[in-house]
Amino acid sequence: MCLTGVDYFSSLAYVPAIAALAAGAVSPLATLVIVALTLLGMLPMYRRVTKESPHGAGSVAMLEDLLPFWWGKLFVLVLLGFVATSWIITITLSTADASVHVVENPFFPAALHGHEVALTVALLLVLGGVFLLGFSEAVSVAIPLVAVFLVLNAVVIAVGLVHVFTTPGAWSAWTDALIDSGAASAISWVPLCWRSAAGAGTLRVRDGVSMMPLVAADGETPEQRLRSRIRNTRRLLTTAALIMSVYLLAASFVTTVLIRTRSSSPAGRPTAAPWPGWPMSMSGGVRHRL
Repeated sequence: MCLTGVDYFSSLAYVPAIAALAAGAVSPLATLVIVALTLLGMLPMYRRVTKESPHGAGSVAMLEDLLPFWWGKLFVLVLLGFVATSWIITITLSTADASVHVVENPFFPAALHGHEVALTVALLLVLGGVFLLGFSEAVSVAIPLVAVFLVLNAVVIAVGLVHVFTTPGAWSAWTDALIDSGAASAISWVPLCWRSAAGAGTLRVRDGVSMMPLVAADGETPEQRLRSRIRNTRRLLTTAALIMSVYLLAASFVTTVLIRTRSSSPAGRPTAAPWPGWPMSMSGGVRHRL
């Protein structure tokens, strides 16, 4: 699950900001759409995939079986091209966001400013090197990284929730903005939510399927071990999806309530400002991110 989470959970770094920009005050509702797509759409589908393709080949292999030999091979090559492109985009987004965090962190050398691209490339090379070593080595690196990452996110979200309920006017201002958005047109919430879902990207449940050969299985016969691996993989997918859903909803809620988004710049682009009482040392970085 941690190896899956290296890609899956890392989207916490940028999805709340994208949702806030795309949907404004209704960002938590937009995030709820993403979560619903994951839990009610993708999760049941990939739970089925684990049964139909229990050796980690996934839905691509299932589609190959539906087509004649050469057409199936060509179709798989095209799909693998899209999968590879999606993977490169995802890891590049995550790594670029990590570079921004490093550059803005006052504890890192100021000499890194202006070298975000070089830092991103270096981090990508390190990530690629870890996976080239092998899955077992990647797992040993992923477990502590994901554990620390989730703990830090839990601390940040908890502090944010404290600010939500202690900052004067933050909660009421958000609910007023939410009511105003609904008063203007309740129907307009739907495209805003879908726009946010498209911009943030559907959560990546499918990565867990490719990890099936690494999932432990019990049983005396191959058939029993196969059923056990399918059952355990489904637990993995469900656990990862539930963890991500809770974190994503909480992060989106805190981001939206504590940061005002408005179109007040000359170019009409959304800008952000902290609510009264929000620490300026924190709001500066958040404002830049938005």
